[in-house]
Amino acid sequence: MSLAAIIMKKIKAEGPVPFRDFMEMALYHPELGYYTSPKNKIGKKGDYYTACQVSTVLGELLGKQLEEMWNILDKKNFTIIKYGEHGPAVRGTGTAKGPPIKWK
Repeated sequence: MSLAAIIMKKIKAEGPVPFRDFMEMALYHPELGYYTSPKNKIGKKGDYYTACQVSTVLGELLGKQLEEMWNILDKKNFTIIKYGEHGPAVRGTGTAKGPPIKWK
């Protein structure tokens, strides 16, 4: 049975489903959810490429933007947190091209 059929069956049996429950099924159903299924999610046969799989350009542009913001803030301390599919990570856990920026 497809995930769409499972969701429709639940709606027919129980009535309207809150958006939160719908998204829970769509993303995390044990066998058919977007993040839990074995389906290839990245690449030509997947849904998308994320920037880090293609090149370092996005990271370089973000670095330049952060440096500009840092200068506007008179080079005061601030924390950069990356939040994504795998949860939060502080700078230094990913792949970088070139020397890291020395944040003060």
